[in-house]
Amino acid sequence: MDILDIPIHIAPPIVLITCVFDKITQSFVPYCSADITDLAADILDIIVFTCLAEKFLESVHE
Repeated sequence: MDILDIPIHIAPPIVLITCVFDKITQSFVPYCSADITDLAADILDIIVFTCLAEKFLESVHE
């Protein structure tokens, strides 16, 4: 399945790389924290919204 011409199986790793990069940069900002639980929440969000996107696209293409 594709979203905006990006295969849905490629989009989650791109988002994950962006989230990891964000956590790394947050570790250098004095008033931010790069917490592992925040990264875990990001991963959970990616999984949930990927599943929702797949179900939505399946219902649209029926």
